[in-house]
Amino acid sequence: MVLHTILSTSHTTDHTLKALAMRLGYHNPKKGVIQLRKFIHAGSIDAWLESDMYDFKHTALTFVKALALELKVDISNALEHSEKKKLRAIALSKLYVEIEVDFQRTSEQIMVLIARQNQRIIRVDTHLLVDKEDSEIFNIYVTKIKEHYQNTKGDLGIWGKVHGYTYYHINGTKYSYAIDDLT
Repeated sequence: MVLHTILSTSHTTDHTLKALAMRLGYHNPKKGVIQLRKFIHAGSIDAWLESDMYDFKHTALTFVKALALELKVDISNALEHSEKKKLRAIALSKLYVEIEVDFQRTSEQIMVLIARQNQRIIRVDTHLLVDKEDSEIFNIYVTKIKEHYQNTKGDLGIWGKVHGYTYYHINGTKYSYAIDDLT
């Protein structure tokens, strides 16, 4: 946040942005100015690093490190925090709910079943979960399960009637919910 404050208050003129871009190693200052403006617009180091920017001179990470070095700002805590969030997001991406149905294949084509497999899985966007505690995440998924059952009225079309849900939590445990638990 410190970098954004410095840039947005003191380095926003075209002339100063071009000079800063040259000091960051850009031979074409226009490209450097574009990246600096994108960085300012990103609003935070986390958002910038998530953008996976690459412009043949810098990656998102090398850009922010070079910028911090040039402006003499310590960003080690921000980078450490961002790395922890990234690792947590990776761990949270493995969470899901599997919907248990009474499906028995008769004449359905295998490609149709493969294409519709996602109807039997519930996931929540990991960006919404990163800053939450495990108990909050658990409650979010329980709410999603209840909403799903109410929205589908217990029927998944080609897959048949819903018999239950199995939630696979971040700590490795799984929780099963019968339909009676949801109503």
